[in-house]
Amino acid sequence: MASPKPARGPTRAALLEELGGLIRECEEGREPVVFVAGTDAFSLPALHWAAKQLRIPLRACLPGCADPSHVLLLTRRARLGLSEPPR
Repeated sequence: MASPKPARGPTRAALLEELGGLIRECEEGREPVVFVAGTDAFSLPALHWAAKQLRIPLRACLPGCADPSHVLLLTRRARLGLSEPPR
């Protein structure tokens, strides 16, 4: 009897859509800076590929994070131009 095939991870297309969704959910006036992934998610080559396609860096979360399969997007206030005074 053949052993069952291991479960496959998410596809590149699915992860690209998920990361794109995080970008679309950014509040108005915010810009994406970096994706942060738990250890399990960070180990997926397809996740690295998807982040690269979106030209947003991908970093590993700190060891011992509560959810090793999470991915989140860190953002910052968008720069609106040189004429805007800093706050």
